[in-house]
Amino acid sequence: MENSFEKHPKSQNPVDAYPCIPLAEARARVTNWLEAVNMIPYFEKNQDQVPRAIFISHDDLDKLKEKYKDTEGIRVYFALNQPIDNDSKMVDPYQVTGLVVPVLKSESGGYQDLVALDGNEEKTAVYDFTRPCPVFCDLASELYVKLDEPQR
Repeated sequence: MENSFEKHPKSQNPVDAYPCIPLAEARARVTNWLEAVNMIPYFEKNQDQVPRAIFISHDDLDKLKEKYKDTEGIRVYFALNQPIDNDSKMVDPYQVTGLVVPVLKSESGGYQDLVALDGNEEKTAVYDFTRPCPVFCDLASELYVKLDEPQR
């Protein structure tokens, strides 16, 4: 299997440079995620709350790219808006989010988050404009895998 993280020439469209993942492999990876998350006692009891995906609109990404022109991309950090209690349901159905951070190419060749602006921890480049699934799910998607359903 090819490593999808191999570098590609900047001139080449990354969508064309990386191989698409076959549906069976994509479903297997989603299933691996769901099975791992279901080992957490809270999610084992509340399977309808298992974080499945995060939607980010092209418009939001375009505006972020426009504002931070010198960045190389973004990094998304999974986050919970509040701690969860194993004995109760999440109060906020939008609790699982993705915190989006612009990323700079560092002098060492790696990638560095652009977090605090001007050294000010209150003025950041950390955004939360993602929409979580559950809530914003495509229940008809081939990748919306039910754990009790056999893999194709």
